[in-house]
Amino acid sequence: MDPILAETSPYRVLVCDGDVVDLMAAHRILHLIGCKPDLAGNGLAALQALDQHAYDLILMDVDTPELDGLEATRRIRERERRLFQRADPRPPLIIVGMSAGGARDIRVRCLTAGMDDYIPKPLNLAGVGLIIMHWRGFASAPQGA
Repeated sequence: MDPILAETSPYRVLVCDGDVVDLMAAHRILHLIGCKPDLAGNGLAALQALDQHAYDLILMDVDTPELDGLEATRRIRERERRLFQRADPRPPLIIVGMSAGGARDIRVRCLTAGMDDYIPKPLNLAGVGLIIMHWRGFASAPQGA
């Protein structure tokens, strides 16, 4: 990512993952590529974070405690539908599913739940960098918010 762009207009990312090691790894990777990450340990915490801040993208683990990533995504999309009916001008939030599970249908389950993309875990710098570069132009939050 362009270091000047990252400094002047940081990309705000919410990482939702129930595994502390995976959260810390994602946090470090996102910092390395110039993003401003926030962390949530489950789907409920992610929904609460969305009430507090605007994000450009969410990395959403499918299997989180209390409220899994698929259901959290469904709730986010429902919120967006209600806002759209009130003429909210923001485009939908970009949600990228993550999973360490080897289920062949996990990508389909993510997309069916309303996610925009999928990345397998463990996360790595190159994979996350490609996801961020791909979706940066579709960001819904005001840059630097």
